[in-house]
Amino acid sequence: MAVAEHASSGGTLEQPAEATHPVAARIAVGASVAALVVAVDRITKVWALDNLAPGIVRDFLGPLKLTLAFNDGSAFSLGSGSGSVIAVLAIVIVGVVVWAGRHYRSWPAVIIQGLVVGGAIGNLADRVFRAESGWFSGSVVDFLRLPNWPIFNVADMAITGGALALVFLIGRDRGEA
Repeated sequence: MAVAEHASSGGTLEQPAEATHPVAARIAVGASVAALVVAVDRITKVWALDNLAPGIVRDFLGPLKLTLAFNDGSAFSLGSGSGSVIAVLAIVIVGVVVWAGRHYRSWPAVIIQGLVVGGAIGNLADRVFRAESGWFSGSVVDFLRLPNWPIFNVADMAITGGALALVFLIGRDRGEA
């Protein structure tokens, strides 16, 4: 059964035919999406560190501005100073997402899983490689700014977009069942 046929027949994230999406292909696609997110996140953060200064706002694209910031808390700078706890929670969440994702058979679910995992790894890398005073103590590099919104980065976009898409996908599938 094709994915489109499955979706229109009321199937869920977990039920498309195994032959349509072999396990190795799902793993390869999910891992590729995660690797792409990590690569783009790293490249943009290195660029931001080399070209932006904290507190200096540069126009970029319409309402989107660029400014360098360092986040030692969770998403949107909440929980400042709790980076180590946030990092451990992120590792647990990545584990749960990967574990739950072993049942995903649809390509959208696999891609979404890759977005969330890649974003989490991107921000975890900052906590590890920028650490100065112990494990996971590094600050996450943020540099994208919208009006009335906290400063963020590519990894944050992948996590937030992936989580919202997953909620939409699950809600859609439950509504069809």
